[in-house]
Amino acid sequence: MSARNNFISGLVMLVVTLVFFIQVFRIEEDPFGHGMDPDTFPLSVCITLLALTVGFVISSFFVMRKENSEPMQLEALTVLGRQIANLPHELNLFVGWVLPMSMIAFAYLGLMNLFQYLIPSILCLSATLALFGNRGVKWLVIIPTVSMTIYYIIFFGILRLSEPRGALWEYDNFYIFGTLRKLMGV
Repeated sequence: MSARNNFISGLVMLVVTLVFFIQVFRIEEDPFGHGMDPDTFPLSVCITLLALTVGFVISSFFVMRKENSEPMQLEALTVLGRQIANLPHELNLFVGWVLPMSMIAFAYLGLMNLFQYLIPSILCLSATLALFGNRGVKWLVIIPTVSMTIYYIIFFGILRLSEPRGALWEYDNFYIFGTLRKLMGV
């Protein structure tokens, strides 16, 4: 059963990777830019993901072919019977995990429209870490702030990823990171 699940997961990952791979070619070039183009890093990431995903799909396909198909069907029926019998547990999982994560995702989108990228990312990462049981100043303040700031500097500062303007608070990262980009030659 696990090889079949790996194969199906690999196919889903392959489709998602292909969608992003196609979208990379829609990134506009900066006519006044010099150095690395805006699509260089996303293209290299997509090519790497595509190679890894194709390898995963091929290996899981061969493992799936080696497995005996009859016990797999019996196991699938047993899993289906357990899922129907545990409906209150599934509802508990939905209310305890899926609903809070959905609320965090919608709050993230709303806060990004108000405050741009950095502050909502820190707040929602902190909320997600709290949801998964992480406690303390280190987990809820320091790690989200440091990791999202590093992410912001790399992708929005150095690699010139554009971000939508905030309705309440907006800033242009060109003036913040322009000198750093010129210094690095990007």
